[in-house]
Amino acid sequence: MMPGLDGFGVLQWVRARSVLNNAKLAVLTGSTDGRDVERATQAGADLFLRKFPDAAYLERVVKWSTEGGPLPAASLS
Repeated sequence: MMPGLDGFGVLQWVRARSVLNNAKLAVLTGSTDGRDVERATQAGADLFLRKFPDAAYLERVVKWSTEGGPLPAASLS
């Protein structure tokens, strides 16, 4: 948790700014609650990752966030 603002609030804050509207936003969380995926998506997340993704998958996510293209396929490991 961040003082005064949680991750969902940060997503909404970023999406409310036109200069950041095209930013790709990935959520990294320890939550296993499926409702959090829906809530993050509604707040503006493009991708939801559970801690801790394998290194190869995380590398694909970083590449996607900087170079664009389709969302990376889910990690199978």
